[in-house]
Amino acid sequence: MLGIPSEEVQRFIKWSDDIALFMQNFVVSHTPDKEISEQTKGSMKEMYEYLSQAIADRRKEKKNDLLSRIIAETPGENGELRDDQVIAQTIHLIFGGHKIPQFMLSNTLHLLFKHPHIFHQLKEDMSLLPKVLEECMRLEGPIQYITRNAAQDIEIRGAKIKKGDSVYFFLGSAGRDGDVFEEPDEFRIIRNGNRHIGFGGGFHACIAAVFARAEILEILREVFKSFPNLKPVYNLDNPQWTKNPTFHGITTMPVVY
Repeated sequence: MLGIPSEEVQRFIKWSDDIALFMQNFVVSHTPDKEISEQTKGSMKEMYEYLSQAIADRRKEKKNDLLSRIIAETPGENGELRDDQVIAQTIHLIFGGHKIPQFMLSNTLHLLFKHPHIFHQLKEDMSLLPKVLEECMRLEGPIQYITRNAAQDIEIRGAKIKKGDSVYFFLGSAGRDGDVFEEPDEFRIIRNGNRHIGFGGGFHACIAAVFARAEILEILREVFKSFPNLKPVYNLDNPQWTKNPTFHGITTMPVVY
């Protein structure tokens, strides 16, 4: 979508991983690790320089990609985006488009491996895949919690939150709320009113939710088509989860096909 050459993809994955590492460290430590901070700073600088050059190249010759479509001929004028705004948004899209689908894919496969009857049912009827994905998003979503700052004083169930206070929203807990979901810890692909909030909502709804769903569904269809006999060769009861309180996913899951 961004027109990044295939030989550059590994660089972007490395940059994205560094951002995730910093965010993990940032949310659990009052004083971010100096080495991690410097590593992420270097990656952000490299990404900024790369995208700055990419924008300059596309001003000379447009391509059929997203970057060519969002850069402005007169940056900052008449409401058009400045180049630094384009770069910031592009970095955000690259990061969100890499880490979230990565863990959503691994988490979905893990739940299917743990529930072979549903896996078999899915292979027989691939039209069930969207329901499988939504249930996986509810049960093992890749984002476990988010933070917001209160825009004004507010009171919720007797708890007073002052303007400017940081509020933690535990999406993972909401997905297993027994007042909303019947048997919340069970993996069920048929649920009534399954309205998880894994992609946020309202003003904070994920702008790429539709694309993320389409992307993951297409990848899973291709995986199941290409590897119909896919089987796990790791401990399903003790997989290697991330140690990141923000991003939740399986980091290593050996399989045979």
